[in-house]
Amino acid sequence: MNKVKSIWDGWKTQLFGQWSDYKGGYCALGYIDGASGYSETINRVADYIRRNYDLPDNGSWADGYRNRLDLRPNGSASSVIIYANNILKFSPEDFRRIDILTQTAPTRMK
Repeated sequence: MNKVKSIWDGWKTQLFGQWSDYKGGYCALGYIDGASGYSETINRVADYIRRNYDLPDNGSWADGYRNRLDLRPNGSASSVIIYANNILKFSPEDFRRIDILTQTAPTRMK
């Protein structure tokens, strides 16, 4: 049986509130930017987060910032990933776990 891989495999240094530090540190989206399967993965993982976490309709991309993220069910999947990284403080392992779980589990988890 083949091991299921995550698009976040190899991500070690997590950043909050910035895309990259250009020294190997990335936020969740920064690490996978341009990777094969990027759009499908963030849509699938964001859908899981929306179904399993109590998100507000709108959120900030970092504590104290006025920039708003649309977290509603029809909002941006990227916004949900940013919110999970910066506000909910999901770890790289949390993102990997959800990615693998949503690849292997039935479509609707809740």
